[in-house]
Amino acid sequence: MRPLEHQSAAVRRDLAEQLGIEHSVARMWSELLLDSIRRDFARPTIHSRNLYHTSAAMWDAWAAFEPGTDQVFHNETMIADDVQLAREEAISYAMYRILRHRFALSPAAIEMYPEYDMLMGELGYDISITDTAGDTPAALGNRIAESVIQFGLTDGSNEQLDYANLYYEPINPPLLPDFPGNPDMLDPNRWQPLALEFFVDQSGNPIPTGYPDFLSPEWGEVTPFAMDQDDVQIKQRDGFTWQIWHDPGDPPYINGEPAEDLRYKWGYEVVVTWSSHLDPATGTMIDISPATFGNAPLPLIAEETDFYDKLNGGDWGEGYDVNPSTGLPYEPQMVPLGDYARVLAEFWADGPDSETPPGHWFSVLHYVTDHPEHNGQFMGQGPVLDPLEYDVKSYLALGGGMHDSAISAWSVKGYYDYPRPVSSIRYMCDRGQCSDPNMPSFHPEGINLIPDYIEVVTT
Repeated sequence: MRPLEHQSAAVRRDLAEQLGIEHSVARMWSELLLDSIRRDFARPTIHSRNLYHTSAAMWDAWAAFEPGTDQVFHNETMIADDVQLAREEAISYAMYRILRHRFALSPAAIEMYPEYDMLMGELGYDISITDTAGDTPAALGNRIAESVIQFGLTDGSNEQLDYANLYYEPINPPLLPDFPGNPDMLDPNRWQPLALEFFVDQSGNPIPTGYPDFLSPEWGEVTPFAMDQDDVQIKQRDGFTWQIWHDPGDPPYINGEPAEDLRYKWGYEVVVTWSSHLDPATGTMIDISPATFGNAPLPLIAEETDFYDKLNGGDWGEGYDVNPSTGLPYEPQMVPLGDYARVLAEFWADGPDSETPPGHWFSVLHYVTDHPEHNGQFMGQGPVLDPLEYDVKSYLALGGGMHDSAISAWSVKGYYDYPRPVSSIRYMCDRGQCSDPNMPSFHPEGINLIPDYIEVVTT
């Protein structure tokens, strides 16, 4: 049986009704959006934007009936005899139009369009109403959708060309992963494509293009939610201007400087050693309760090599003495390290049916709001909100945060153009080992030898 979050939105609506859980119209459309993301191409940046823009559309529809409330993309107020019903109708028409627009080129459009129609039918709305004129909630929803769609064509995402890169070009020729080594890498400090017979993306879609493009290296050009000009740095590279949001500075490079080379190699060597933790046959058990995890100070960049345990995994986290809810110590939760490590990896790249990392956070939000102890206070304070108000407010906050996080992260990824571990590890191993100049295969740009993990193979 498929996990609940991977059942269709219609199945989840039926189950919620059976369990007596009251879901708002906003929640119903959010579930359909997550379904659309799961069946689309795996593009976290684009879907962060989709989550934000649809959240803002639902907020604008809700806020139109709350005079004096700021809106995001569409500023309009309206009065209605039944405000709740008017809000639900405006939200539904806005979401229906936006989802049909944003997922028109999705490989699952033929599956999702009937689901959008089905929800509109269940709610009693006529999908043939496309008018943007007039003072009906449906017309308001259509106007909001049009505002969001038009904004999306000018926000720097290049939606018109299906978000294609405009100027980014990799400087390294593709890596051939089916063949040994990485003999063609020109610059070990820059990103390298992978040449594949065909590429299957995170959502399970086969893409026969030879190798996947760098996803959204120019995403720093996209209009953010809450970030402003104090958060951005403008830099030049390869004859183009790049916007870097929350610029962390240069990563370590392999360039002949001993300290710099050490940090570069350490990061990639951790990938090798920690990959061993994925093996379920080791028999290693660990306690994953809060008694041993978390409560770690944030390390400085210079402290990272000490903060993480290169061989055994983990960090400086001391855990927590007691459960603040019960006042009692946490019970140990012993699990196989191999299982736990693979679960962590699957969280970020969990194969077909993934709503991608930004969508994961919406699934977590839905889990929290469905919990019996959730009381509907926004940020835990003030009056208990009705489900629709709580949902539109929490969606806008989370969607905006996910969108800004994607812009910030991918602006850094795009400008610094750093290589994948498979590229750098193979590059260093091609050169040899750097641990002992008196041993065979020594090279200053080689990899450090670690017994049982990285060794010179002799015949």
